[in-house]
Amino acid sequence: MATAQDVVAGRLRSRGRPAFDTERIVPVLLILPSVVLIALFVYFFIGYTGFVSLTAWRGIIPDYTLVGLQQYQQLAELERFQADIHNTIVFTVLFLAASIVLGFSAALLLDQRLKGAILFQNIFLFPLAISFVVTGTVWRWIWNPTNGLNVLFERAGLGFIKLDWLTSTETALYALVVAAVWQMSGFCMAMFLAGLRSIPEELREAAHVDGASWLQTLRYIILPLLNPILLAAIIILGHISLKIFDLWRSRVRHRHAGPAYVHRDLPPEPVRPRRRHRHRAAADGRGAHRALPHLDQSRGTAIVSAAAIAPPVRRRRRGLRAGRAVLYLLLLLLAVFYLLPVYVVVVTSLKSFIEVSNSTPWDLPTAPTLAAYGDALAKLGRGFFNSALLVVPATLGSALLGSLNGYVLSKWRFRGSNLIFTLLLFGMFIPYQSVLIPVVNTLEQIGLYGGIPGLILVHVVYGIPITTLIFRNYYAAVPTELIEAARVDGSSVLGIYRHIIFPLSVPAFVVVLIWQFTSIWNEFLFGVTIASDPDQQPITVALQGLAGSLLAQYQIQMAGSLLTALPPLIIYIALGRYFIRGLLAGALKG
Repeated sequence: MATAQDVVAGRLRSRGRPAFDTERIVPVLLILPSVVLIALFVYFFIGYTGFVSLTAWRGIIPDYTLVGLQQYQQLAELERFQADIHNTIVFTVLFLAASIVLGFSAALLLDQRLKGAILFQNIFLFPLAISFVVTGTVWRWIWNPTNGLNVLFERAGLGFIKLDWLTSTETALYALVVAAVWQMSGFCMAMFLAGLRSIPEELREAAHVDGASWLQTLRYIILPLLNPILLAAIIILGHISLKIFDLWRSRVRHRHAGPAYVHRDLPPEPVRPRRRHRHRAAADGRGAHRALPHLDQSRGTAIVSAAAIAPPVRRRRRGLRAGRAVLYLLLLLLAVFYLLPVYVVVVTSLKSFIEVSNSTPWDLPTAPTLAAYGDALAKLGRGFFNSALLVVPATLGSALLGSLNGYVLSKWRFRGSNLIFTLLLFGMFIPYQSVLIPVVNTLEQIGLYGGIPGLILVHVVYGIPITTLIFRNYYAAVPTELIEAARVDGSSVLGIYRHIIFPLSVPAFVVVLIWQFTSIWNEFLFGVTIASDPDQQPITVALQGLAGSLLAQYQIQMAGSLLTALPPLIIYIALGRYFIRGLLAGALKG
């Protein structure tokens, strides 16, 4: 009996050469725009930056005289650069480890099907909705050695552990890690929770029948199946750790505040490009990671078989009342950690300037006022409008390109498609500082530098890798038989996408739209460098202006931080459950 592939091959042969060429050419044409954009904005720009770093170009006038690795040698000998490298490595390791451990722990607690789990889930996801600029502003206030966390230690009789959190070489880096973990561990929680809830219940029941304890089940069944989720978390957090300039920039009021090495522990602050002004730069290229793998089904084959023949059993209750009380206590402690900065923001924003100056951030306002919100909105209103003009087309554009790329790379593979996918993913791992100068120069030459159109283009281009990754892994789970049946019925490449793939893509689009909306709304580096016109700068740049004022009006800064975080927060509150469902549907697992 002829298979579907045989039928399709026969129809293709009967159509002749033109039809065969169409099905080969159209997928390539669909992915070609993304390939060209990534080739220019990633590979060519990195190559250009690397070439300039090998020349004697030091000022405005180009000088392409090759000097070899001389400047790299000089850079490596700088004690400051050595400290930067050391602190960056320490930060990345601690940030990844703490975010993954905390996120996995929160996911385990939420997987116990406790009442109110949705509330805790939203609390843990809240920091992901805000920008690193907001995070830096809030945590700088909490780490304030005069009226921040040290005050709580004094009130609790723990004054002996008071530290100069942001001005001491021994604590500043760790204070920054805590702030970063607070923001990103909720995303790890969402990924691990999706992975835990996608594990068939029969596996756990079979392990219970065989006498395995909870820890043994966790170690030998759950953790091995979550390895792809762990790899995904490492990849995504790894690329975020390379682009954490926003948090570093906003955590101190002045660039030279504090010890020199401490406040340069992350990638050094780039010089803001100006028109017709070029700077030499060092290339920073990193190898691309492979795509997120599928779950290793072979590990669970024997257990699935055992579950199939084992007699049905009722799942054990989740411990006694004492055990459930402990689970709720742990959830409450985590909630306190995530809500503490929120409390500071809300309470401080309701105070007057005099009360903020003469009190601590932990005291409730004696006479609550909304004046700070009015002042903040007056200063940030234009930025809100600009961010809205930016985020909608940039989010939709990157999502559409990622969807087409994922469709082609998963269902219309051709020779070299895996290599193209890997090269596209490389765009996730470049620090934007390493391509900032050629990006600005290119946008200036095509007339897009200085405003929102240039920002839209940049965000669409650099959103291609992550959106392609998500859609490609999602479409990999769509049965190929659907595509083959549509081809037999005469559907074209675009027809299949329109009538079959696109309607099935709702969970993946939800994940991508939430992720891209939040990322673009909260982005700072491109906003402050590409949008040179103050009237076209996004909200994060305007907020940083509030945080960097000489007169520290913290009540306005906190009100502005809350207003800035409001749109992404509304998105997460309204669509948070669909975000988790999208992850469950395979959007980040493949």
